[in-house]
Amino acid sequence: MNFSETDIFPQTPLQVLVIGYGNPMRTDDGAGPAVASLLAHSLRSSPNCRCDTAHQLVPEHAEELLYAPRVLFIDASVDVPPGQIRISRLLPSEPSPHNLTHHLAPQTLLWMTSMLFGRVPQAWSVAIGAADLSVGNQLSAAVAKTCDRLSSHLAFHLQRWSTHSAHVH
Repeated sequence: MNFSETDIFPQTPLQVLVIGYGNPMRTDDGAGPAVASLLAHSLRSSPNCRCDTAHQLVPEHAEELLYAPRVLFIDASVDVPPGQIRISRLLPSEPSPHNLTHHLAPQTLLWMTSMLFGRVPQAWSVAIGAADLSVGNQLSAAVAKTCDRLSSHLAFHLQRWSTHSAHVH
């Protein structure tokens, strides 16, 4: 299969990449993919913003980060009270040898992008407090409400971001 340059490098420059990750079959662990899916629907007319979902972050995501000057990593967290949100700025962080597995932390993924490609996007973690991580394919009521509010809030800001350029370090 042959690829043209436009297949590899999109004609519309990407300004924001959203990666919502977690397991949608573990109730609130699906909060990240749920928010990313809601955002993808809200931002479908914005070609400068891409929303992806994944069960976990993997090394293959490093190249995707190369093409976006801003990245949001959205995931459920047991370290945040249920239904609440914590947003943190992320910086690249080299993993310890015993933590370099198939599942990666966002900071490790940023570090890999920096080491492999010499650049790293501005990045934030959006952690959504999980109430229930049992087997199930529906978010708890509190987390579902938070995901709806968060996606509306982020859609507004991502629309603004996607129309303004950002510097990639």
